[in-house]
Amino acid sequence: MIIGVVTFSVMFSISIVGPLLNELTIREDIPLGPSPNFTLGIVFSLGTISLALFQIPFAILATKVGRKPVVIIGSILLGVSTIAIGYSGVLGIFIPSISGVSGKLIILSISRFLQGLFAAATWPILMALIAVYFRDEIGYAMGIFGASFGLGMSLGPVIGPVLVGLSNIYTPFILAGILAFIATFIAIRLPEDRREIRRTEKRFIYDPNLIIISLVAFTLLYTLGSIVVIYPRYIRNYLGLDVKAVAIAMAASSLTYTFLQPLGGKLSDKFDNRLIIVVAGVPFLIISSLFGYAYDIYSITILMTLFGVLGGFIFPASNALVGLIAPEGMENIYSGFYNMMLSLGITVSPIVVGVLCDIIGYQYAYFSNGVLMLITLGLIVLNRSRFKVKAG
Repeated sequence: MIIGVVTFSVMFSISIVGPLLNELTIREDIPLGPSPNFTLGIVFSLGTISLALFQIPFAILATKVGRKPVVIIGSILLGVSTIAIGYSGVLGIFIPSISGVSGKLIILSISRFLQGLFAAATWPILMALIAVYFRDEIGYAMGIFGASFGLGMSLGPVIGPVLVGLSNIYTPFILAGILAFIATFIAIRLPEDRREIRRTEKRFIYDPNLIIISLVAFTLLYTLGSIVVIYPRYIRNYLGLDVKAVAIAMAASSLTYTFLQPLGGKLSDKFDNRLIIVVAGVPFLIISSLFGYAYDIYSITILMTLFGVLGGFIFPASNALVGLIAPEGMENIYSGFYNMMLSLGITVSPIVVGVLCDIIGYQYAYFSNGVLMLITLGLIVLNRSRFKVKAG
């Protein structure tokens, strides 16, 4: 429960920013320059890039000094940086412009970068804790972790705009910061631990099993990023449906994805995780390739629901495998690398799929989701005999 609360607060803080960035710049009069859409994209990506790059360094630090202090400090600073994003217009007044970039935009960019950085100090460490303390039911525990992850990521984009409408632009960021501070106090109850870095850690990146499982995470978040960022434009601009259709589509995928993960985790405890990934991955491959062929709210809802259901089985099985293949004392490092690939997936996909949509059209752009999953499943099948999994 402690891990779930902290995970929820991290994802809530990160996800609340995206839908509010444009509104924040309008209300706080933050100039975006001659290419506002590009600037907003860069500011948003600063958080996901820092989240991806700093997970392994923080994982190594946690191995040296212990997981608990890293999570606690990261959670506190996550709350501070999230509130700083909301008040970037106020704080930026005291910062001079640099090369034509306003002080407000500078503070906003730095705060978003720091938010991702401090989130990196919590996420992989929490996942490693599950691998250490819940080996007998690691699938179910990873399902709870995934549900907390998904719930925070789902509620942030919904609650943020609602709070702005009811109050002001600062309220959502203050709420996210308060949740992070509450999670910090709860994290004090995490168990103490201190482990020395093993020499084998230098070779972790050459573990083919880790790379294959990390590719599963990359593919899942790549597909998710293509839906969250690009698909709403397909629904609104290409199909001409109203914003309610976007909300229904996002809810169909996120809610099923979130609440089915504990069940998916229980199944992964009973059956071979690799088998679950392959069995669910084949229809996932097909479904994720057909997003551009849904032409009404009914077909969109069906596809998005199936995406959530299948992802709800694949994600906990994949998370569990990381903990099962990690050598003792290296759980932090393995989780850090895995989550770095996960973060890179959602960072890269809006750019790649967006460009493909512009060049070859929506119908074909989403084939990239299926191609990635096909490659991933092929690697799992081809390497099944070399896949070493520790007993629980």
